[in-house]
Amino acid sequence: ADAENVFLYGISRGGMMSYFGVRENWPVRAAAVVGAITDLEAYLKVTDPELKLARSVWPNYDTDKERIHARRSAVRWPEKINKPVLILHGGADPQVSPVHALNLARALTELK
Repeated sequence: ADAENVFLYGISRGGMMSYFGVRENWPVRAAAVVGAITDLEAYLKVTDPELKLARSVWPNYDTDKERIHARRSAVRWPEKINKPVLILHGGADPQVSPVHALNLARALTELK
């Protein structure tokens, strides 16, 4: 392996994790992300309105939801994405709205 040429590739939740890696300054050159959740709060409103899944994943969700949303929502920290990122998202994705990709792309574009 060439430690100087490490790249991330993530699909859906793995894409969210790729954004984490970039945010946390993992030693990677770039990332490619497909169909990633970029706004956890918006995603949960659509897919888990009763928050059953959220509460099963994060037992402290009700008392700590703002921190949980912030840490897992790349649209809240685009300034920390300081590596090249290829963002791919199908227009008919049934699980994650392509609006997630568009909103993050817009925020990154504004930061140049």
